Amino acid sequence: MPSLAFMPDATITLPGAIVREETVAVAWPLWLASLGLVCAAAGLYWDVSWHLSIGRDTFWTPAHVLIQLCGVFAGVGCGALIVTATLRKRDDAVRVLGLRGPLGAFVACWGGAAMATSAPFDDWWHNAYGLDVKVLSPPHVLLASGVVVVGAGVLLLIAAETNRATGASRERLEQHLLGLGTLLLSMMAVFSIEHTGTTPFAGARFMHTPQFYSVLCVAFPWLLVALAASSNGRSGRRFAATSVAALWMALWTGALWLVPLVRAEPKLGPVYTPITHLVPLGFPLLLVAPALAVDLLGARLFARGFAVRAVALGAGFLAAALLAQWPLGSLLTTRAASGWVFGASNYSYLTRPADYHRFHELVAPAPGFWRGMLLALAFSIVGSAAGLGLGDLLRRVRR
Repeated sequence: MPSLAFMPDATITLPGAIVREETVAVAWPLWLASLGLVCAAAGLYWDVSWHLSIGRDTFWTPAHVLIQLCGVFAGVGCGALIVTATLRKRDDAVRVLGLRGPLGAFVACWGGAAMATSAPFDDWWHNAYGLDVKVLSPPHVLLASGVVVVGAGVLLLIAAETNRATGASRERLEQHLLGLGTLLLSMMAVFSIEHTGTTPFAGARFMHTPQFYSVLCVAFPWLLVALAASSNGRSGRRFAATSVAALWMALWTGALWLVPLVRAEPKLGPVYTPITHLVPLGFPLLLVAPALAVDLLGARLFARGFAVRAVALGAGFLAAALLAQWPLGSLLTTRAASGWVFGASNYSYLTRPADYHRFHELVAPAPGFWRGMLLALAFSIVGSAAGLGLGDLLRRVRR
């Protein structure tokens, strides 16, 4: 399919040659779909904070609307690409059920449909069963699946544009791709937060348990490995995963410090802890450490076999995560972490004062610790293998 995103600009004269430079002019459907991912990432964080601070007073909270805008924007933008390609009868487009269009557009539209389906399901679920006890209730699982699929579809769209581009256009689209990866990383952090990231649920208490690392290895290696493999294979960029993880940590830390400045109070009872501001989510995971391991190992083993790379990347991710998160768990459960810097005392309005001490008590490793860590290693290797496959697709897709 011809590129949607580029227009030739002026030529630049160099000694002995004339080189044509291009400027990036990403088509509006791609910008709209990317904006949808921004809405989803911000809305998911805001929604969890809203539940911790105010309660679920109505389905039509601003956070819920912002999340659903992701599906709307992705559906409109990607639908426009499909309609245009179908009407023009492009032979080089992907064909699905008589329609034509970019592969990523079909993927994103499917995710948007899943998100739209989850909305009435979630409203019915709350009306029937009350407040959520778990983050990943059935309607939330459907929503999470839709959001991740939308993100994967938009990644495929931008990757196809990147693979067809040259010069400065390719570099800027590469940065666009990594920016979208940061948004997807934020979404995965929210979806796994019940077991990895915020004190009203589990948070730092479980950073010395294999269950914590199992969840970590399910949620993150596939994305970080995919971004590293894609960028390293396309442009030789060696620290794609590290830069994405570092940017996410900076954004998450900024939210930890700034969100409490917003006034809020509970609208549902019982209120065990008085709240006067929005409760932020927990201190960010130190994902920059396993991301760095993925980048270094990925660059070193790029020419090796698929199985060798998957095992090495999976083991490297888990080892680096263990070295980073174990001492962080010890720190975050101390009274020294109760201030604004680490935010370990940001309790939900549903937290009883008698339970405050639990958030400063580490769960000790169980007798089956190493058996559990082997399971986490298996999850990490499988996730790394999936990431290598996705990274290869992102590097090769052109339509």
